[in-house]
Formats: sequence, structure tokens, C-alpha cells
Amino acid sequence: MNKDAVHVLERTRDGGVGVAKTIRVVGEGQRPKMGDRLRVKFMAMLDDGKVVASSPGDSTEVTLGMRELYGTGGDLGLVSMRVGERALISCHSDFAAGHEGAAGVPPDARLTLEVSLLGIVSEERLLGREVCRTLFGVVALATFALGAFWLEGHFHLERYAR
Repeated sequence: MNKDAVHVLERTRDGGVGVAKTIRVVGEGQRPKMGDRLRVKFMAMLDDGKVVASSPGDSTEVTLGMRELYGTGGDLGLVSMRVGERALISCHSDFAAGHEGAAGVPPDARLTLEVSLLGIVSEERLLGREVCRTLFGVVALATFALGAFWLEGHFHLERYAR
């Protein structure tokens, strides 16, 4: 992605810009993936320039995919970045604090995040494919076993009822 160009990452339901990113400093590091624990420095601003939040100290850690950086917009912006990159991520309210708002953010407010991706702390994935398959298998087996147990008892009762 080119520096200082506006990149639309997601659109709203009506086709407007939902999440847009402007790269201020190009990063050369690796791209994060959903579930990675990231070290970031950020500042969240309203359209009028009022700062509503910033990372405590020099940086903070967030888990990508958990909406810890003001909703889906923060996650979509971070997943498109590279380590070392600094960008402005502009989020429509549907991709930020939404209709309810959040601490310091009024309802239906557009939010701009100035974010620096400092590093990937850990690459542990949130419910990776193997875990999902295992959970699905356990749930399917338990459902089958309970269904078979119920059917067996049901048919035995019908046999003795005649």
C-alpha cells in the first residue's frame, strides 16, 4: 500500500466508506493474523479532533479479533498493517463504538485512530482450525449419543405399552 493514499478497507451497508486507512509510515515487518497478541501505540479522536483515548504509557497490548481497539474498525485496520507501520484508520460508527457509544465516544460517532504497530507479542490463534474441529467433533458425538439414548428408551417404552 502506498504512503499517504487513502485505502478503503470495508464499506457500510449503503456502500459508503466504513473503514479507511492512510499510511503515514510504511512498515517493513510481518503482517499480523487474527488471534495474534499485538503491541500497539494508539490515539482515538472524534471528527472535531477531540482525543477520547490513547494507549497508556508507551504502548499497550491488544488481541487481534477481540475488538479491543474500538470495535471491528480497529481490527480491520490492524490486520492490514505491517510491523513498524503507522497509519490513520477512519471508522464509520458501525465499525467503531456503534449506536451505543463507549467511554468518551458519543453514540453514532465517527472515530479516527492513529495507530503504530510496534510488534507481534505472540502468534497464538483464537480457536484455530484444529480446536474448532475438535469442539465440533465432541459436540456432534455428544448429540448423537444423547439422541441414541433417548430413541432407545422411547422405543422400549412403546414396545411394552402395547
